[in-house]
Parts: sequence; structure tokens; C-alpha cells
Amino acid sequence: MDERIISYVQINTFLNQPIYITAELGVMKCPKLSDLNGDLILYSSQVSTYITLYDENNNDFFDKLISENKIQDFALFAKSFFDYDQVKIINNEIFYFKHIVKDNEELDVMIGCLNNNTISIFMDVIKIMHHKSNEFDEDDSEDSQIVKEMKKRIRQEKKRIQELNSQKNGIGILDILSSVCARHPSLNPLNIKDLNYYQLLDQFIRLGKIDAWEVNMDVLASGNMPSESQKEIKHYTDNAD
Repeated sequence: MDERIISYVQINTFLNQPIYITAELGVMKCPKLSDLNGDLILYSSQVSTYITLYDENNNDFFDKLISENKIQDFALFAKSFFDYDQVKIINNEIFYFKHIVKDNEELDVMIGCLNNNTISIFMDVIKIMHHKSNEFDEDDSEDSQIVKEMKKRIRQEKKRIQELNSQKNGIGILDILSSVCARHPSLNPLNIKDLNYYQLLDQFIRLGKIDAWEVNMDVLASGNMPSESQKEIKHYTDNAD
């Protein structure tokens, strides 16, 4: 996905604004925690499951949903990202409709469509919303086969390390919610539900960077930090992990 589109999705999601990329895909949104009807754990699990399935199948992802009779389940999952009134599956395409009144006439207007043409854009946006995109999402059609294979192996290795870290640390959605509420100057259990998913993870990641920065500054001030380690200190506004 183009870097400008990635920035557009990140900014609009952070500001809780609609995301419009193509007419066929329609207008997307990142769901607020309060919109998930108390099923935050299920939602988190579905996000990971579908992103993994997409990464493993890529261009065949939508066809795989159809062949395994999972398209209806996916349609119910994907509805969280549209401001819809009705969802229909027609000829193996998923349509989301909004009921409006125009010139005293009631209409059902299509606001989003998921099919083989739009699914890759949709899933790329989902990755960005959930901080799961990586630096090799850009178009690599001009790369040689060797470079493509190298990028593929790096992606696989990063994914394996992330899975191991997740198992080791055991950080779940409840841990993230509690950590943000305990550390944030204004977010608490009463208002954190007003965040969307991207905003929640963004605040969790940023608070971790602030904590790391403050610890590093304390160690640096004490004079107990080796010079080579000082070069690795990054301010918490740095976007490098």
C-alpha cells in the first residue's frame, strides 16, 4: 500500500474519522471499544485469525472464505468497520447498505462492498488499524525473485518472533486496557470505551515508549550507562521500534 495512503489511514483512524479509499470499497471506520458489544476478546481473536489467514493465502483469501463456507462469518466480522443498517451476500460478494430518506423516498444505499477486487485493500486497512502492518507492505512487483524471497523470509521470521514474544509475555487485551488506565493521565475504566481499537493500541505503545525513555534518562543521569548504550536511546516520539 502506498505510503501516503498508510499515513491517511493512520491519521484518520487516530482522529476517529471515516476512511475513504475507493468507491467500491466504500467508507470504512475503526470500531470503538463500546461498539463491540462487550465481545472485545472475540473481536481481537477474529482480527488475528483473519489477518493470519490473509497473509497465508494473499490473493486467494476471498476465494478460500467462499470455498470453506466462511464468507458469512467474515461478513459478520467485517460489519464492525462500516456504518451500516443491513448486510447482504449476493453472488459471493458482501454488500453493506445504509437506509436513508431522500426527497421523501426511502432508499437502501450501498456503502461498502467486499469482493475479490476490494478485499486486499480492506485487509491492508485492517492491518494498519490494528498496528499489524509491516515495512514490506509496499509494492514489490519490480523486485527480483531473490529479493522477493528475502522479504518473504524476513516477514516470516518477524511473525515468528512476535508470536514467541506474545506467548512469553502473555499480553492480552485486558492487560492492555488495565495498563493504559493505570498509567494514562486522563483515560480510565469509565471513558476508555470511547477509544477505537487503533487509539487504544497507540496509547499503549506510546506509554511504553515514554516509560522506556524515562528509565533511560534516570540511568543516564546516574552515570551508569555505557556509551554504546547511550547511542541507542530514542525519544518516545521516534516511530522506530
